[in-house]
Amino acid sequence: MTGRVRLASTPQDRFVERVEAIRARLDRLPDAALRAAMEELEAIRQRVLGELVGAEGFEAFRLRELTTRLERVLDAFAERYQTAVAPYQREAVTLGRALVSEPMVQSGLTLGVPEIPRRLVEAALDYHADLIQGVSQDARRRITQSLRLGAIEGKSPFEVMRDVAGSLRRPGPFASIAARAEAITRTELGRLQSIASDGALGEAKRLVPDLLKQWAHSGAIDFRVTHKLADGATREVDDDFEIAPKPGLPKERLRYPRDPRASAANTVNCGCLVLPFKADWPA
Repeated sequence: MTGRVRLASTPQDRFVERVEAIRARLDRLPDAALRAAMEELEAIRQRVLGELVGAEGFEAFRLRELTTRLERVLDAFAERYQTAVAPYQREAVTLGRALVSEPMVQSGLTLGVPEIPRRLVEAALDYHADLIQGVSQDARRRITQSLRLGAIEGKSPFEVMRDVAGSLRRPGPFASIAARAEAITRTELGRLQSIASDGALGEAKRLVPDLLKQWAHSGAIDFRVTHKLADGATREVDDDFEIAPKPGLPKERLRYPRDPRASAANTVNCGCLVLPFKADWPA
């Protein structure tokens, strides 16, 4: 019986294999986190519906009472969202570190798991929480306005309920919350990963002085052709990439994909990665 002899993979092959394995896990992460977040948002929407169904009318005193109850319900969304996505935030940090250490080890370099400054991760988590709090506050404002406008126009609670809390997809306050929450979830999980990778690169460079970093395009369809053009660009670990949001616009300095110093046009929903790179890496 004969068969093919599988040739041993090169260090570079093993590096690429580990990068692709971790990338696949990273690609699945936002979808899983988003499902958890949308479940919480749907639960909040149902609670708002319940409050509106129970409303007997929009007289002034009833409207104030209803508005207060709805504000408490919407305030709960930010807290519930944070609880729902916390496991995925932790995994994003873990995968960000692994994206540096594991491929380097597989390529033949002796390297422990680099530690990253906790303050960087905490700052990113706080920023993520502030964004979601902003979404919740905007939802409160929009729904309160809809209630007051409905009262002025003489609408029934049912009519306002239909306008305000129809679904997560139909145009209205909750569809707007869902769209913003999706962009925030995807972008901020990616930002956490990038911060963790950047911190790990800094620590790894202490052990590998000639280590560089390389921009890697996500491979997904992206309106930012400038990110695709940056694919394969290398820099010193402490240097910035210079990338414009789109051709013709001024270039911005990004230490890593989704760098918070850059504009939203250059960061929101970006799926690019930064990888370790050595000029003399064995092929």
